[in-house]
Amino acid sequence: KTRIDSHKMIFDCRRPIPKKASDIGNWQGIFQTMTGISIVVNSCLICFVLDGSGASTEAGKVWVFNAIQYVLFILMLVTQVLVEDEPFKMKVQLARQDTIVDTYIKKVADEDDEPMEDDDEPMVIHENWLRAPEGLVRRTVPKKELLAEAAERDDEPM
Repeated sequence: KTRIDSHKMIFDCRRPIPKKASDIGNWQGIFQTMTGISIVVNSCLICFVLDGSGASTEAGKVWVFNAIQYVLFILMLVTQVLVEDEPFKMKVQLARQDTIVDTYIKKVADEDDEPMEDDDEPMVIHENWLRAPEGLVRRTVPKKELLAEAAERDDEPM
């Protein structure tokens, strides 16, 4: 019996292999239905049971009940439209993943892998990195302060 149980644990009861899904499937409809039902029930509780509508007549309570429902359903739809299904960071990560798969697995040639042409600019070595064009050198101190220090050093006699 122990061998049979161990065989079942090792071979039959494995964790399922994860599969990519575009959405949560049938649960999306279930959650939307539950949200709609909760809007109706909570509006009903506020207007008819708790008397929180502020209306004195039954007709007034029904109007407030309908108004609350419409506002909440419109708010729900606006939220669904405005909130993206896929965050920006995830889009960036998926693009990186596609690039890595194309480069290393599918061996797709990169756009920048072409040989250097004669008309391309050659590499320039700057003697004085403080006077290098902006963007070529990463500075930890603002450029104005660095230039001021360099000017002071240039003015000092050696």
